[in-house]
Amino acid sequence: MKEAENILHAHGIKLRTYWPGQYYTTCPQCSAKRSKKHRQTKCLGVKIEANGRVIWHCNHCDWSGPEKPERRDRKIVPTYKYRDRDGAIRFGKVRNPPGAKIKCWFCHPDGKGGWAKGLGGADASILYRIDEVAAAIANAARA
Repeated sequence: MKEAENILHAHGIKLRTYWPGQYYTTCPQCSAKRSKKHRQTKCLGVKIEANGRVIWHCNHCDWSGPEKPERRDRKIVPTYKYRDRDGAIRFGKVRNPPGAKIKCWFCHPDGKGGWAKGLGGADASILYRIDEVAAAIANAARA
């Protein structure tokens, strides 16, 4: 439950215990700004699940979290680049960290120096490192 505790502390949320369950506490976003009479009102609901996942929501100011990172800002970096026989990159395969629901996914060059999700019409039957295999066969034929 240390991970839940770290996430909550990073957002200024303090609880008496960090065991799985539903809790209510003051909201670090709005409680200090409220009238003296209502500053101690426990308006922030916090749920800690058995797997350590934590979510919260304030019934007063609607603050909720934790915030999810913008996936659009995530830079795609393929783990494996698939090239054709001439060495031109046709698509890439991105391997996710162990334990992820989706183990890997494909991306393709976007024409602007970056990558876009999906195959982009590329032929997915290309063998990995086929350009190196073709070069090795050509070198062996010369010898």
